[in-house]
Amino acid sequence: MSLVNPLILPSFYCMKTADQLNCSCETVGKPSPTLQWYLDGLPVNHSDKFAISNELLNETRLKIIITVNQPQERDLSTLLCRSSNSLGSASQPFYVLQTSAESQGLSYSTID
Repeated sequence: MSLVNPLILPSFYCMKTADQLNCSCETVGKPSPTLQWYLDGLPVNHSDKFAISNELLNETRLKIIITVNQPQERDLSTLLCRSSNSLGSASQPFYVLQTSAESQGLSYSTID
């Protein structure tokens, strides 16, 4: 495999329950890319509220999962997965569907 810009695979998803939000993002690239979650344009790190796990699937494929505990609508307004390596980067905004009839939905943004 020759050098490849990072690509986010179409298997990304988010699932929301009453007390958690789980989002998954998978990427490929060579050299092996890194993955990072962003919220409102800032990197998200592992904490009491955000559990982040990385899984190396093979030398060119990586998966990252974020779990948001007790998610509030304001916590999820601009959740984004960003993949990068020395050749470039790719990003994927996440859409979170609300189950509440009163909800007007959430906005999203991309990071250039």
